[in-house]
Amino acid sequence: SPSTMAFSLALAGSVMITVSVVSIGPECLAASSMPENNGNGELAENSFFVFGITLMPILSWAFLQRLLSFGAGCLLYFLMSKYAFPEPEEILAEHSEALL
Repeated sequence: SPSTMAFSLALAGSVMITVSVVSIGPECLAASSMPENNGNGELAENSFFVFGITLMPILSWAFLQRLLSFGAGCLLYFLMSKYAFPEPEEILAEHSEALL
């Protein structure tokens, strides 16, 4: 039924967001993923340790680049979901108002 399908898709979407935030996010911010830390075993002096992962310094170019990329991705997702691929209910509401 349509309600079961909507529930399944909502559940899948929330799982994808959770996996992105909990799993992929910390890996992207790990100090070992910074280019200057690839070859040697020592990390930058202002790295910090949280939840079992040594994270990159907040005041670094790598962190700024990743933060800007994340922001650009969020902005593009919002714009695409709002204008390029609107929800079916929004499309139906617009067309039903035009018919009335």
